[in-house]
Amino acid sequence: MKYICLGYVEPGKFERMTTFYTFLPCFFFVFAGAPLMERTRGKRTIEGILVLITAVVVGAILDLALFLGKAVILSSEVVGLKQINHVSLGWVMLSLLLHQRFKLKIIPLILLGIGFGSMRYFLDL
Repeated sequence: MKYICLGYVEPGKFERMTTFYTFLPCFFFVFAGAPLMERTRGKRTIEGILVLITAVVVGAILDLALFLGKAVILSSEVVGLKQINHVSLGWVMLSLLLHQRFKLKIIPLILLGIGFGSMRYFLDL
């Protein structure tokens, strides 16, 4: 709790601490682990474990996508057709169509989403 308060009182110091204790170890593990991962090629046991880890990560990403998608499309906690945000659902369907059928790349799609969200916010739709 005291570190959260520190972030409010001294944000610059807190940012440096976050960088030092969170991001730098991640880079260290990536660079130190890369040669180790190269040595595991061809070892069935380790490759099987890595496949399982990949499946868990994909599952976590899917769970997060469903959680956030529910928050965007449904207006409240009650699940029903009256609570569906039709504008958001329409945008999701249009985005999927643009990406799947017309092969629109992700970055232009994100920029379109930012533009659509900004227009919706400023026009109060």
